[in-house]
Amino acid sequence: MTDWSTLSDACGSGSAEHVPALLDRFESDPSGAWSELMDHLCPQLDTAFSASFAALPRLAELAAGCGTEDRRWVPCIPNS
Repeated sequence: MTDWSTLSDACGSGSAEHVPALLDRFESDPSGAWSELMDHLCPQLDTAFSASFAALPRLAELAAGCGTEDRRWVPCIPNS
């Protein structure tokens, strides 16, 4: 089990204890919570925090459980 209180996010609030609630909100309403979630986990898309890595298994689980149409919130990484 993840101890979110020992992790940090982009907002620098001292801990990432609020991230599980953001992930729950994201599960309920992906398009409504994606922006806020990304603000906390990787706001500049090139910087990650300990909470960013800890959230990956849950995000992967959510992505695996939804259909192709529901994956609109998944950011695309262009081929270079």
